Amino acid sequence: MTTYPTRNDRPLVTFAIVAYNQEQYIAQTIASAFAQTYSPLEIIISDDVSPDGTWAIIQQEAARYSGPHQVRIRQGPRNVGLFRHVQNIAEESHGELFVISAGDDISLPQRTSEMVAAWRTSGAPALCSAFDTISETGEPLERGVFPLAPGNIVWQYFTDKRDRAFLGGNTAAYDRRFLLALPKTELRIFHEDSLLTFILYAMGHGVETIHSSLINYRIHSNSYSHLKIEGGSAADFAARERSASAYARAGHAYLSYLIDSFLPAAIAADPAMMERIDLDFMKARRRKLGLEAGWTEASVTKRLALLAKCRTPAELKIILPRLVGLPLFAQLKYLLARARVPAWSTID
Repeated sequence: MTTYPTRNDRPLVTFAIVAYNQEQYIAQTIASAFAQTYSPLEIIISDDVSPDGTWAIIQQEAARYSGPHQVRIRQGPRNVGLFRHVQNIAEESHGELFVISAGDDISLPQRTSEMVAAWRTSGAPALCSAFDTISETGEPLERGVFPLAPGNIVWQYFTDKRDRAFLGGNTAAYDRRFLLALPKTELRIFHEDSLLTFILYAMGHGVETIHSSLINYRIHSNSYSHLKIEGGSAADFAARERSASAYARAGHAYLSYLIDSFLPAAIAADPAMMERIDLDFMKARRRKLGLEAGWTEASVTKRLALLAKCRTPAELKIILPRLVGLPLFAQLKYLLARARVPAWSTID
């Protein structure tokens, strides 16, 4: 197991704001970074090529800053997805600890100081904390929430399938050496917390959790993890299918990264890792997600090609009803719902 001892009593820390399409909230997030009490602090505000006004606001806020922290802003040449975005910032950072904030959350002023103290005590490669939730407009919702994930699919990727402490990506901090040691990828991966939770446990680490609430985590309709589609029209059913397909693409990407990029070298370095993970289940899960991911925009020919790839009754159950294409499939689900026929008993 790799250990990550701290090197300095008061190390340089990087506070990274990872922004995308958050023009409504990014100024508040930046203000909370500037208000961090820890020093020395490098603040990097990075935009993943947002189509809205996020980048312009980042430039404005950074130009106004005159405080004690080092501040840099960056924008990549193209949108790369959350995990690669984090990797790119880490490569350009200089801090020993890498504290992350999404572009719509608000960090408490003492957040970095408490993360550094816990990291120096534990030597953990990754940490997270409790958080309070707030609404779109900033009203408090729930206090002292822990990043728990009972029943999460990531636990099924281990031979011991019990629940464990989950790494809450919204409150995470990482030893920079841990991030830099991970393989780079061109895959667009959004489930970075599930991905890194798996990696930590596969490597024999745990997740260090701070019990203090150090972030106001914003719940809003544009949040990727809280996207909800209400209603029961045929258009709503189609929208839910597109959303499920996008979720499957994201899951397929992070499993492909683990199976093809991370695990070969990691297992070669630590053969005992094979005893901790259920690789067969991971590969079967990736196959299923691959079928679910590509069908909504596929042509008839491509849908038939997906059918030819099916190997199990469960896989056939996914693809056979969807051979008709998304518009007709959504209309059929809508009609079955109106008739109060359980959709899962007929068209899943």
